[in-house]
Amino acid sequence: MSLRPQAFDFDSLWHKLRPCVEQVIAVQPVPPSLWNESFSFVYQLCIAVPESHTMRLYKAVQTCLQAHVKLLYDEISNCCEDHLLEKYFERWRKYHAGAKYLDRLFHYLNAQYVNKLKITDSDLFYGRLFREENQVNTKFVGELAMDVWNEKMVRPLTDRLVALLLKEIKRYRNGVPVNTDVLSGVIHSFNDSENDDSGPASEANTSEYYVDIAVRMLATTTPSEYMQFVLEKIRQEEARSERILHRSGVDKVQQICQEVLVNRHMSMFKSVAKEIVREENLADLSNMYALLSAKSSDLSFLVNEFESYVRGIGQHCMQNLKGDDFTLQLQVAQQFVEEILAVFDKYGQIVKKTFKGDHEFSAALDRACLAVINHRNGSKDPAKAAEWLSKHIDQILRKSTKPIVDSCIDFELTKAINILRFVDDKDLFHKYYSRSLANRLISGLSISIPAEETMIHKLKSCCGYEFISKFQRMLSDITLSKELTNNFISYLQERVLGINVHMMVLQAGAWPLMQCQLKIPIPPVIENAINEFEQYYTRFFSGRKLSWMLQFSVVDVMLHYLHRRLMASVNLHQLAILLCFENHDQLALEDLKIRSGIQDGGFDSNLQCLIDAGILLRQSEKYDGQLRTKIILNKHLTSRRVKFRVNSPFFSDAFNKDLSAGRQVHADLKVDRKLFIECTLVRIMKSRKLIKHEDLLREVMEQCVGRFVPEVQMIKQAIESVIEKNFLRRTDNADEYAYLA
Repeated sequence: MSLRPQAFDFDSLWHKLRPCVEQVIAVQPVPPSLWNESFSFVYQLCIAVPESHTMRLYKAVQTCLQAHVKLLYDEISNCCEDHLLEKYFERWRKYHAGAKYLDRLFHYLNAQYVNKLKITDSDLFYGRLFREENQVNTKFVGELAMDVWNEKMVRPLTDRLVALLLKEIKRYRNGVPVNTDVLSGVIHSFNDSENDDSGPASEANTSEYYVDIAVRMLATTTPSEYMQFVLEKIRQEEARSERILHRSGVDKVQQICQEVLVNRHMSMFKSVAKEIVREENLADLSNMYALLSAKSSDLSFLVNEFESYVRGIGQHCMQNLKGDDFTLQLQVAQQFVEEILAVFDKYGQIVKKTFKGDHEFSAALDRACLAVINHRNGSKDPAKAAEWLSKHIDQILRKSTKPIVDSCIDFELTKAINILRFVDDKDLFHKYYSRSLANRLISGLSISIPAEETMIHKLKSCCGYEFISKFQRMLSDITLSKELTNNFISYLQERVLGINVHMMVLQAGAWPLMQCQLKIPIPPVIENAINEFEQYYTRFFSGRKLSWMLQFSVVDVMLHYLHRRLMASVNLHQLAILLCFENHDQLALEDLKIRSGIQDGGFDSNLQCLIDAGILLRQSEKYDGQLRTKIILNKHLTSRRVKFRVNSPFFSDAFNKDLSAGRQVHADLKVDRKLFIECTLVRIMKSRKLIKHEDLLREVMEQCVGRFVPEVQMIKQAIESVIEKNFLRRTDNADEYAYLA
C-alpha cells in the first residue's frame, strides 16, 4: 500500500470498511486480515485527493452507530420490567467495550480530523474567538459512540431505568440481596454517556428515605443511641455508594446523609452536648465529633462546651491552693504544678484520641489552661501562677537530701516550662526567679551549675534572649568568682590570712540584691581579708567600685569545745555573738549585746537562730527580785552531721519573705511595667511618626504580650506621661498622635 495521497472512491472503501465497524461495535469476532486492512481503509479515506473524505467518513460512522443502537433499543425496550436492568446492562457492557475498540480503529481520523475541530476546555472557559459560526463540537469516535447511546438509548428509557434503579436501591438499603454489578453498570452508563438524569431522582429518594428513618429513630431512641445508629447508617451508605455509584454520586449521597441525619437535628446535638461533656462520656463525644466534624456542620458549640468545662475543672482545682507560711506555700506551689499538668495531660489525651487532635479543640484546651493559670479570683494583684511556678522550679534546682537523676530534673523542668508558656505575667516570674536563683547561687544551695544552665536554656527557647540575659550574667559571675579567688590566693603568696576565703564579685545590674541598712560588726580576721582583697582588686581592675554586701557572707566556725568536733555555717552577726563566748561559758543578755557590737538591730533575730540551732541556750532566773536572762554555751550539742548550717534572717528577709508576701515585688513590677510601656510607645512613634489611637494601642499590646498583658487604662496613662515628656503630641485629629523628634 502506498502512503502517498491518491484518489479513492469513498463508497467502494466504505463498503469494505463497514462490516468491520459493525462487527467491532457488536463485539463480534473480526478476522485479523479485515482488522488490519480496515486501518488502511481509514488512512486512505483521510488522505484522499483532491479532497479528503474525513467528513463523510465521520458521518458514515455516526449513521452506523445510530442504526446499531436503534436495534439494541428495540430489543431492550420490549423486555419486561423484571429483566430490563439485566438486559440493558448486558448490552451496555458490550457496546462500551466495542466503542473503545472502534475508537482505536479510527485513531487516524481522530488525529487528522476530529482533533482540529474539537473544542478544548480552554475554549469552553474563555470562549473561542475565531470559531466559525454554526460550528458543531466534533468529538472523538469513542465519545461519539457514547453520545449516540445517550440519545438513542438512555433518554428514551430514562424513566423506566430510574424507577427500577430506585426500587433496587431501596431493596439494597433494606438488606435485600441485589446484583450490585448490574446497578453499578447501569448508573455508570449514565455518567459515561454524560447523561445523569437519575441524579435528582436518586437524591430525592435518598433524602426521603433517611428523613423517614431519622424521624422514627429520634422518637424511639436516646441521643446516644441515635448517634451510634447514624454513624452506622452513614458508613453503610458510603459502602453501598462506593459499590454502585460514580465518585461524584458518592459525594452527593454523603452530603444528603449529613444534611438529613445531622444538620437538620442540630438542636438535639446542642441540647445534649453540655451533659455529655460534663459526664466525660468519651464514646458519645467521639460519636458526636465524628458526625459534626464533616463539612458544613457546626462544631463551635461543642468546642465552646469543652473549653468551658475544662476551665471550670481547672479553676475548681485552684480554689484549694492556699497557704500563708513559707513551708505551706512550697507545698502549694508543687500542688499547683501537679494540678495544672494533670488537667492539661488528661484533656490533652481526650483531644488527641477522642477529637483526633482537631486544632479547634487543641486551641480550646490552650485557652482554658490560659484562663485557669492566669485567674486572679477577683483580686487586682497579678495571678499567683508566676510566684508558685518560681517556687516549684526553685525546689527542683535546690540541693536536697534525696539525690535526683539528671534526666528526672530535665523532665521536671520541661513540665514547668510548658506551664510557663501559658503565664501572662512573665515579667513577674522573671523577678521571682531571679531572686530564687540569686539565693541558690549565693548560699551554695544550687544542685549544680549545669542544671541551672539547662533551665536558662529552656527559658531562652520559651521567652527569648532578653529574658535570660541577666541570668546568664549571674552564672558567669559565679564561675569568674572562683577563678578570681584562686588568683587572689596566688597573689598573696607567702602572706597568711589565717583563714580560707572565697570571694564573690557580682555585677550590680544583674543581681536583685539590696544593700543592708544594718551596721554589721566585722571581726578583725575577716576585716584583714577584706582589706587585702580590695588592694588586689583595685590593682588589677582599676575604675571599678566594690560595695560589700556582708549580710550575705557565710563563715564556717569550728566548735572545738565539744567531744566531737562540729562545724557551723553562720553569718557575721552570728559570728560576732559566738566570738563573745571564746573566754566565757555564759553571759547576761545585756552584756552579750554590748560585747557583740550589734547596735542597729538584728541582734535578737540572729541570737534566736543560734538558740534554735542548739549552739546557745537561754536561761531565765530571778536576781534581786528581777527576772534576768542568761545566754549559756551548750557544751552538750550533738548533730548527725559534722557540718550544719544555722538559719540566717538576712536570707529570709532578702528572699523568702518577699517571695511569700510579694508586696514589694508587685510595687516594683508596676513601676517597671509603666517604664516599659513608655519606652515601647516612644519606639513605635519613632518608627511610625504618625499613628491612630487604636493602632497605637494594638501595637503596644502586641509588643508587650511576651512579657505581660497590659490593661488599656495603663497604656492610656503611659501615653499621657509620654506627652508630658514631649515625646509625642496630639494632632488636629482627636484620635491621632505625632512623634516629636
